[in-house]
Amino acid sequence: MTYGLSPSADFSLSFKLKPVLSLKTVIVQIREINKGEAVGYGRQFIAKTKTKIGLLPVGYGDGFRRGPRNFGFVLIQGRKAAILGRVSMDQTSIDLTYIPKAQIGDEVVLIGKQSGESVSADNVAKTIGTINYEVVTALLDRIYRRYLD
Repeated sequence: MTYGLSPSADFSLSFKLKPVLSLKTVIVQIREINKGEAVGYGRQFIAKTKTKIGLLPVGYGDGFRRGPRNFGFVLIQGRKAAILGRVSMDQTSIDLTYIPKAQIGDEVVLIGKQSGESVSADNVAKTIGTINYEVVTALLDRIYRRYLD
């Protein structure tokens, strides 16, 4: 409960918890790929149309889940951006096709809130088939941490 997360959906609490963890990064590279071009290990994503790709400096070496299922999406400018291909050790590719104003340096939310949208540890846990505690405790020491009061 230190993270402000309920131990289980099956566990009833007599008080309300507030999630306290946010996981954020920035876009470090943007490029376009053409139909038929691939992204990620094993060519797991092959573009069906011209696709704008953003590169994030976070991967499974940070505890950002690789598979068999990944987090599914991240938030940029308050909009969902799908994770494309396999998450690699140090990088993750995302689809920026429908976020035309996205640029290098933009904040990306992996867990947390942005402009009225959110990605919770509970949502991520459901997507990858685990519990919220595994999602947050899997985050490794090489992630920079900033503690706020």
